[in-house]
Amino acid sequence: MGALDVTIVNIAIEGITRGLNVKDPTQLAWVLSGYSIVYAATLLGFGRLADWKGRKRIFLAGLAVFGLGSALCGAAPTLWVLLLARVIQAVGAAMVTPASLALVLTAFPPNKRATAVGIWGAVGSLAGALAPTIGAALNRAFGWRSLFFINIPVIAAALVAGRSVLTESSDPKVNKLPDLFGAVIVTGGVGLVVFAIIESETWGMTDSRFWIVLVVAAVLITLFVRRCNSVDDPVLDISLLRQRFFAVSNISAALYTFAFFGIFLTNVRFFYHVWDYTEYGSGMAITPIPVTASLVGVLSGRILRTLGARLGAAVSGSCFAGGLLLIVALTGNSPNYWKHVAWPMVLIGIGIGLGIAVINTSGTMHLPANRYSMGSAFISTGRQVGAALGVALALALYAPTTRGADPLLRAHVSWIVFAIAGLVAGLSITVFYRQPAAATD
Repeated sequence: MGALDVTIVNIAIEGITRGLNVKDPTQLAWVLSGYSIVYAATLLGFGRLADWKGRKRIFLAGLAVFGLGSALCGAAPTLWVLLLARVIQAVGAAMVTPASLALVLTAFPPNKRATAVGIWGAVGSLAGALAPTIGAALNRAFGWRSLFFINIPVIAAALVAGRSVLTESSDPKVNKLPDLFGAVIVTGGVGLVVFAIIESETWGMTDSRFWIVLVVAAVLITLFVRRCNSVDDPVLDISLLRQRFFAVSNISAALYTFAFFGIFLTNVRFFYHVWDYTEYGSGMAITPIPVTASLVGVLSGRILRTLGARLGAAVSGSCFAGGLLLIVALTGNSPNYWKHVAWPMVLIGIGIGLGIAVINTSGTMHLPANRYSMGSAFISTGRQVGAALGVALALALYAPTTRGADPLLRAHVSWIVFAIAGLVAGLSITVFYRQPAAATD
């Protein structure tokens, strides 16, 4: 649900504007960006908290917090209540994400983790990718509030099942509250990075405010790294970044998510602005991608056992980039969905489903058991920064300063950039990834 709510609200902007009588459209940006900033900024802190207090406990608590935020969003009488409720949602999502992957890793033996992580990734990718489709259908049938209320029965079922099915696990070496000051520093640093990226659409990258925020963020992140090297129980074990498998996987994850989120926003805007689809039609038109990605994700464990992480990453990046470049070559101003777009989207879906599985397994399978939540939180943080960059680039190509340009050209430029990013994400694992010496396939 956390992945779904990152993007699903894009579909409801017009309905929220009318329903809450919003006079200043710029305030609506915070319905989207406020969630992204808080989610990205708090992942590391909650990942460490899950290692300490227990992954099951934090996961279930996060579901409850997310459910509360969803209910408040759906019932919000004003924009400011909606903004506050989105922050609550983001906190709940940040609690759930690292704990959920850690629970998966501890529940399965090493020889079955690739399959388990592949399914975990498929669920997340399907949720994020289906957001425009689900959002369009719900918004059309029941209005924008249904986009939030739909979470509640799903969360209730997950809470009931989780209490009886999940097994508690934690880091036995942690017997006190992790470094609180470090958590505050990294929350501020990551939050400011995402804030600067989001606001770059309005400010422009030459604006002094953009660079001031980035400099402050860089100072805070530098202080955080120094802090992690000097305290006994840091929020992030910096030694993880000296592990080649972990560092390469994080870089690949950020690049892949940059491309992943960027293409979905670009695709919806292409269908709406160039081919004159309705909002509902634009959301439904991208369905081949999430459907294919979810199917491949379920099978990804078996595929990766055959191909291995490095070859799997090369296939993933090639399918992703190839599908996008085919769309660039085939599409024009005249709509021809089935001939020019639908089947290349299947290729993109194959790339996404396999790519997410490769990144998740390569980045987490060889972590020490007491670092599962911390490691998955760090990868998720990098993904959120990448997502913010991808959305910012897609939005920038539709900003007022570029609206004189040909809409088809803007879409083609976006697809080419994201194709390159996806290909580099895959090839970075192919070329640079190495398993730890003690690991085996």
